[in-house]
Amino acid sequence: MKAKVLFIAIGLFIGLSSFKGGKRAADVVDFNTSISGVVLDEVSGEALVGVEVTLEGSNLTTYTDFDGKFSFNEVVPGDYKVSTDYVSYESTESTGIKLNQDEMHTLNLSLRAAK
Repeated sequence: MKAKVLFIAIGLFIGLSSFKGGKRAADVVDFNTSISGVVLDEVSGEALVGVEVTLEGSNLTTYTDFDGKFSFNEVVPGDYKVSTDYVSYESTESTGIKLNQDEMHTLNLSLRAAK
């Protein structure tokens, strides 16, 4: 009887240890791939707070912080464009970005006030 309980306990331990966040450890892919940068006013050079930054080609959107910084972490490698939207400023779209695995891409953007 003790052998059966021990066998079941070991089986459960092995089964549970192969899961990570509801997925099997073998199915989890960790990407150290990111796009980050800062958004500034084109004329004054001041950081712009609360700019909507979208990673085109994905469903990722973020907003700049108090220093105008933004980042997209754990991005799947591929081809992207970064676009911005901010009240009283012209919307922008970056040129194409080819992002490889384990690459940290920096993109600094300057926005022009709308006329």
